[in-house]
Amino acid sequence: MTDGNINEVTPVTLMARFQGTGLKTIIVFTLVVHVVVIGASSVPYLVKSVFGANAAAMTKEERVKVAVKEATEAIRDIAADYQLNPQEISDQFTGAGSRAATVAPAEPAVPAATGDAAESGDAEPERPKSEIEKAIEVKADGPAVPAITDDIW
Repeated sequence: MTDGNINEVTPVTLMARFQGTGLKTIIVFTLVVHVVVIGASSVPYLVKSVFGANAAAMTKEERVKVAVKEATEAIRDIAADYQLNPQEISDQFTGAGSRAATVAPAEPAVPAATGDAAESGDAEPERPKSEIEKAIEVKADGPAVPAITDDIW
């Protein structure tokens, strides 16, 4: 490490390989590098599109399985990007935050024809409104609009 010029990188040292060659060599080298980079970044897409599953030939169950697999992969990727647990993200989609909340009720909901359910106490109590909901409902006057005069000219 006696040479003090090792850490110096200049455009001249970078182009030293191409000194004395024609412009054609530089252009061909640049095109080859671009083709390699673009081709390498396109391989996953090409593999998926060429060798991927054909959705038209699948049954509904197979399409659902593939869709769930892709959604799971996407949720895992998002969770890794934001340093979260994938379960936390999927709980946001289900709503309640627990798997028991996703089970459908055994008896179908029948709309009440009369107000008897509300009077008997069978109806769910209305949750109190948050401060934001209260602020949204407040009617306020808008900004003052200046009067328009007709004598513009």
